[in-house]
This record gives sequence, C-alpha cells and structure tokens, in this order.
Amino acid sequence: MYMICICCAKCCFDTEMILTRSDILRIAKLGYSPDDFTVKSGGFIRLKNVNGACFFLDRETLRCKIYNSRPIGCRLYPIIYDVERNVITVDKECPMHWTVGENDLIRARPVLARILWELGILRPGELPKLPKGSNS
Repeated sequence: MYMICICCAKCCFDTEMILTRSDILRIAKLGYSPDDFTVKSGGFIRLKNVNGACFFLDRETLRCKIYNSRPIGCRLYPIIYDVERNVITVDKECPMHWTVGENDLIRARPVLARILWELGILRPGELPKLPKGSNS
C-alpha cells in the first residue's frame, strides 16, 4: 500500500488487531511464545496489549519490534474490513487516513480476502465489497 505513515504509533495503542494462523506461526518462528503476544477475545485471537499498547511496540522509539514480520492486518492498516457492512474501508482514527486512495483499496482487496477466508469470515472465492463509488 502507498499510504503515508507518520509513525505516530496511534494504531499500536489499545489495538484489537486480529491475528491469522499464519501471523502467529511467523511471529513464533522469531522466538516469541503465542501465550506472550496473543489473547482470545470476541471469538478471535488478537494481539495482546500490555499497559495499553501492543505487546511488540517499543515505547521509547514508538517502533514495532517485529516490523518485518508484523501481522498482515498491521501491514494493511489503516485499510480495514467493516464486518457489519461487509466492506473494505479506511479507519478514520488514523491521522493519515486521507492518504489512502481508491487504488489502495482495490490493491488491498485480494489480500484482505485471503485474511477473511483464513479467519472463516468469508468463503473462499468470495471478495469483500469495495465502498460505493469504487471501481471493480
């Protein structure tokens, strides 16, 4: 994705990021125990918060300790999936949400679909909807 990130780490505080099985396996290969960085909530396995921030956030630098192996949802953020509307959207909580364009949403669609298939939210072959007015 081509959005501009100002590295404010706002997305790392009080995170509710859902983890896929492949996220957990990739991070565990780095030597982290899933018991340390995951929590089950709302029927999903999510990143654990420690004192209000993601387990992997370095509070001094406001950088991710596992940036190159971070969860796929973190890589896509601020592009998110709105479950109630079954649509790809942009999280307006991100200060740079306005830098995400329609083409970014279109490029993210198959990646997001794979995540949703892995989580059992969508059936294989099913694609999440794009916002009204988007092409494709």
